[in-house]
Amino acid sequence: MSQNYDFHFYVFQNNEDFSVILNGLIGTGAQFIQYQFGANKKAKMLNVNPTISQINKSQGIARKSIAGENSAIEKHAEELTKEYLKNKKFKNFQFFGKPYDILCDDGSTELRVEVKGTKGKGFKVNITRNEILHSRDECNPKHNQNTKVILSIVNDIRTQLKNKKWLASGGQVAHLDKFYFKEDITKMFHKSTIQPTQFDFKVEKHRIKI
Repeated sequence: MSQNYDFHFYVFQNNEDFSVILNGLIGTGAQFIQYQFGANKKAKMLNVNPTISQINKSQGIARKSIAGENSAIEKHAEELTKEYLKNKKFKNFQFFGKPYDILCDDGSTELRVEVKGTKGKGFKVNITRNEILHSRDECNPKHNQNTKVILSIVNDIRTQLKNKKWLASGGQVAHLDKFYFKEDITKMFHKSTIQPTQFDFKVEKHRIKI
């Protein structure tokens, strides 16, 4: 998840591309190191001493951009998951976001789907406390007798910033299986003042079971 990191690296094929980014963020406090690959090349710091206000402004721009990209990835992943499930005869699609993303059915099974989109291979995704509790029927909305909760992971999504708007494309449904988190998070930190709201969910091997 990009928002967990303080440093971001961008690789450009030519100086013209780099200049577009650089000119757009001059004066914001963003720090760039220009480096050309090669054994005898030297790195050059382009902005050395930003002020506190410039740094804060830069961080705000970065957070907004990251949020926009993540939103595009999430919506694209939901659409790909929907199309996959439609081909499996599911219908009546509704989109919620919390504590799960998609509700649909095939006439007998009510399917509640938590969708995670990633630009990588999707072997580790971020899940929230409420998503976990809902998957185990420990918070509202409670499951029905025919409810099934699954996790969909869509990987290899590509993104592009066009006209100041993030667009997502490509990708494939790599994982579609029961959403199961075995650790009891209500007891994990019961003696601690720390109450995490998000967790890393590791998938050892992608499976498609639907």
